Amino acid sequence: MKIRLFIALILSDETLDHINNFRASIYADDEKTRWESREKLHITLKFIGDVEEEVIPLILEELESVLKKYNKIKINFAKFGIIKKYSEPKILWLGLQRSELLEKLHNDIDNVLADIGFDKERRRFKPHLTLLRIKRNADINKLEILRNSEIDFPGTFAEEVALIKSELLPSGSVYTKIESFKLK
Repeated sequence: MKIRLFIALILSDETLDHINNFRASIYADDEKTRWESREKLHITLKFIGDVEEEVIPLILEELESVLKKYNKIKINFAKFGIIKKYSEPKILWLGLQRSELLEKLHNDIDNVLADIGFDKERRRFKPHLTLLRIKRNADINKLEILRNSEIDFPGTFAEEVALIKSELLPSGSVYTKIESFKLK
């Protein structure tokens, strides 16, 4: 049986509180938008895709071998951005400041998974949190206010990386941690 997987950097509860409070203060839910739930906020380090269930132990073994070399990682938030499709806004994201250590972690994970047969990422690594899903005819003015807002919450240390299963359901995706690893 195939399972859809990705590897994510998990943020602390305190950091998620800051993000949730900030976004709620500027843009409340409405019928044209949907905030990602707190449980789904993460930074994707590597999207693996559909894999056979029996491969998961090998992925975990390789992931653990990489992660034991890493201490917690300092992250700072940089700016908000909007992903558009056919000139319509679809996703609001929160980007991170460039971090050589985070890029190295991404590359190390990508390389070790390539060694066991997974495709390397072709696109440049752009660490971010997907915050808001946007439907047609959303209030562009409110989106622009949020996109142009100053980040008023502190940087943090990320101390956990997880292998996550993603199930695509009609109601949206559901994420389940298969295993997580604490960074020193």
